[in-house]
Amino acid sequence: MALWRSRRGVRSFVLFATLMSVCPLLWRPILHAWGPAASALQPSYLPALETARERYPFDPGPLEEVRARRPDEVLIGDSMALRVDPDRLGHLTGQSVLSLMRFATGSAHWYLRFKNYVVASGAHPARVIVFFRDTQLTDPLFRLTGRDRFSADREAIDLEPQLNAAVEAHTHNPWFRVHGWIDTLFAVERTRTWTDPALSTWASARVAGRVGRAQFLDDMNASFGLDHLRPFEAADMAESDSAETDFKARVPISVLPAMLELARASGIQLAFVRVLRRPDRGFPPRESSRLRQYVRSLRDYLQSQGALYLDDRDVHELATLRYDDGDHILDEEIPRYTDLFAKRLAGASR
Repeated sequence: MALWRSRRGVRSFVLFATLMSVCPLLWRPILHAWGPAASALQPSYLPALETARERYPFDPGPLEEVRARRPDEVLIGDSMALRVDPDRLGHLTGQSVLSLMRFATGSAHWYLRFKNYVVASGAHPARVIVFFRDTQLTDPLFRLTGRDRFSADREAIDLEPQLNAAVEAHTHNPWFRVHGWIDTLFAVERTRTWTDPALSTWASARVAGRVGRAQFLDDMNASFGLDHLRPFEAADMAESDSAETDFKARVPISVLPAMLELARASGIQLAFVRVLRRPDRGFPPRESSRLRQYVRSLRDYLQSQGALYLDDRDVHELATLRYDDGDHILDEEIPRYTDLFAKRLAGASR
């Protein structure tokens, strides 16, 4: 009896797994008949991730802004770069400062912004300052895959060989090959591209009608904007694991060498600022020995390449700043951080 039940359980599992594998294939005739044609998809600038997909167009706005303003210094990073008030920093240093920060980005985005906006502008700022956390500089996949895959579209051009090489080095493993096979077999990307806008358009039309659906979508997006989210202490970037803290292995397969080479060729000095993660009762948070070794190696590497390196952990006063959510400081602390940063920057430049 037990053997019969065991065999029946195995058969049930096999049948269930087969149905789960076959049923998505039934979607392909529908996609072929009414969905976007595969030939209409654009070749990917990151073929290591996908051969083709629908993408957002390149956004020339920041490029034009750099050309028009011709700043002396440019700030790049995710929301951590909001610690500095660019106007206040410019007043303190006597330099014109432009911020090209963008929420929820990583080193791949910062490389693209540096290459396709700052360097491509021909404005030749004296310095570009990059704000980062822990191991972000050697993790090109952060905010570049999964649900964030679209996020680099607007700052990438048709060919990005150096970024693709870094991505390929990280994705040359069985997991990513299986992921690519599944995407091809079940047409996941084509299906998502087709159904996501269609579903949101249908739902908004049901609620607000055809005339008011565009305004309804805008209002809903604004309602769930970052400024309306409830503050929380957890950071949006987890503590680095052991593999991420192997600097010697990670730096050759990152975009950091390409970024430094591009800076040298363009006559632009790069400065990297490691921001302080959320303090613990007025003191910097504890770090693993592996992360401390990673940071030492990173500091030595950047300085050997002619870049400036500043670490917020080295300034005790910064641990007394009041924090909002995650690793973000309160808005009212931005002037104090900016004042301290201007002094540190002046000292490091001597």
